Amino acid sequence: MTTGSYDNDPRFTEAVDKAVSQKLDGFADVLNKQIADQFTKDYANTWLKASPLMMGGQEAGEIVTPASQSYLVYKCVTVIANNFPQAPFVLLGDNDQPISESHPLCQLFKNPNDTMSGFDLWSSTSTFYTLYGEAFWYIVRSVGQNMGTTKIPAEIIVLDPRKMKDVVSPDTGELLGWLYNGSVSLSLDEVIQFKNTNPYNRFRGLSPLDAVSMEVKSDYKASVYQAKFFDNNAIPGMVLQVDKDDNSTLAELKKLVRIWEQGHQGVTNAGKTGILRGGMTFETVGLNQQEMDYINSRAFTRDVVLSVFGVPKTLAGFTEGINRATSDTQKRIFWQETVKPQMLRMQEVINSRLVYIVTNGIHGKFDFSKIDELKSSMEEDVNAATTLFSMGFSRNELNTRFGLGFEDSPTGDVQYVPINLIDTEMETVKVGQHIEPLAEQEPEKAIALQTVEKNEKSARISRQRQIFLRHQTGNERILLGKIKKYFISQRTNVLKGLYQQKEISISEVISRINIFEREDERLITAITPVFQSIMEDAGKMSLDFINNKIDYQLDKEILFKRVNRLKNINKTIFNQLKAEIAVGVDAGESIDDISTRIKKVYKFADKRSFTIARTESSSLINETSLGVYKTSGIQYKLWMTSGNGRADHEGNANQGPVAINQPFQNGEQFPGNKSINCLCSIHAAISL
Repeated sequence: MTTGSYDNDPRFTEAVDKAVSQKLDGFADVLNKQIADQFTKDYANTWLKASPLMMGGQEAGEIVTPASQSYLVYKCVTVIANNFPQAPFVLLGDNDQPISESHPLCQLFKNPNDTMSGFDLWSSTSTFYTLYGEAFWYIVRSVGQNMGTTKIPAEIIVLDPRKMKDVVSPDTGELLGWLYNGSVSLSLDEVIQFKNTNPYNRFRGLSPLDAVSMEVKSDYKASVYQAKFFDNNAIPGMVLQVDKDDNSTLAELKKLVRIWEQGHQGVTNAGKTGILRGGMTFETVGLNQQEMDYINSRAFTRDVVLSVFGVPKTLAGFTEGINRATSDTQKRIFWQETVKPQMLRMQEVINSRLVYIVTNGIHGKFDFSKIDELKSSMEEDVNAATTLFSMGFSRNELNTRFGLGFEDSPTGDVQYVPINLIDTEMETVKVGQHIEPLAEQEPEKAIALQTVEKNEKSARISRQRQIFLRHQTGNERILLGKIKKYFISQRTNVLKGLYQQKEISISEVISRINIFEREDERLITAITPVFQSIMEDAGKMSLDFINNKIDYQLDKEILFKRVNRLKNINKTIFNQLKAEIAVGVDAGESIDDISTRIKKVYKFADKRSFTIARTESSSLINETSLGVYKTSGIQYKLWMTSGNGRADHEGNANQGPVAINQPFQNGEQFPGNKSINCLCSIHAAISL
């Protein structure tokens, strides 16, 4: 505001008249020095602090549009919204491969409506979600939906959460629908809501602004304070005051105010000397310590607001105390703790409320593979992989573990250890050492020869043990990937069935998710090729162990038995789902709540995948090997323990050679016959 700009403003003239009248009301025309001094100071403070009086009677500092009133809020919202679309939302088929971009649902996300691009859809949704803790999509029905020729909606429109009113049943307390802008009624099927968990209102999201409203308001007031200080400050660097009564009239005081403002108001007049009539004394006027601390506290407020929104200082443009390493770490944490969780929450809602309902065999997923901040540095991965390789992990294992992106090598499952590492209990025989026949040796030499032969057998079995572990590890990894993929696909189909109707009775919900009759067939189709591959690999390995040059013949009876046994996992999952659904329906939970229970079952199933993969791969290798030894005429078998601490397995190993058709002392014919998660192995006792 420029100098003298208030002269022609009737609001200012009225404000000055009111202020002066209030100060003079009730007093005599002649003011004593004390009152005059106090009036001068009060007036100066009123002006400096940009009070409602100086702003035409409107209170400053109220936050109505936070993103435009607070630069901190604006920065937090735009940083998150601009990063959000960098991880594209892709639609995948049952094989986890992207579907054609010409698919109508792909086109819907690419062009959600006439005024928005796909980038705008995600950016706008993220903006509302970040600002208000919730975002809404209005799903516009298409003509094809009304005619029954398609399930794909016509448009997706992002709605302003401030205009959404939840309509709740007074009888049941359940959400019935939404009222937009006070007049438009929307059903639950027409609206998709993304929201943060709100412990105070289960139907609405909790905004970060609710947690930092005082900080944002204080920072806004501080910015107004600072602007008014430079625009309107009429405080001189020094003032000369009279030391006797001033007999000025009200009109003279008004004139003095106008003259004062013309001479001292504005940045260009800051610091000029002020002169009052009559006898005068010198007094400096400026900010006190409390006011200085108030301005300096803005840095602390800034850090609090950034922390609540989850935006690091470096992305908000504040670089003090930030180096490159710190900046990279902050960016990585920003994606891991702020953006990615928001996207994963939306991903679940989009799938359950839209994709599963309008399509078959398709699910949506945000692709984080191209986000640099979520990738560990190549140098770190290579150093860690090198260390683990020297400990005996194979190249293919490390390639998968660190996502190095190389093609698996046919020889990449071989594990290597340093040549100087040997079994501390194994005695060695020097290369070229001559061993005399047992009959021609003296008793002492005969005993020594037996020891050497025993050690050679021990070394042979030890080498076979290492080969077994390499084969088992590779096959376990392949089987684990197949089982995990199967569970993910099954969960998708179950959730899709759940959302197809709205009835919530135990029988209805269970009938909707009961896909398990056809799931058994799908599991057999998925697992049979893997089991067959494991058996062929194990057969060749065991034939090599006994130096048998024949080709391995697949034992189809074992294959059929093992594949059909694995079907029990579907029965177990279905029983767990029925139990969770019964609890949820009895408790009056919504479809969304029941879907959470279903996800919990599959989360547990995902953890069991490792146990299933280890148990089945190891057990199948041992059973196949035992079959090879039997058909090759081997008479005795040995149990090699993995050192798992199981007393019965240690006893089997200590038992020594056992007749090929007899069980070991704990009743098992081979490792994994009746036990789970076992890495023990079976070997042929070629000579006793």
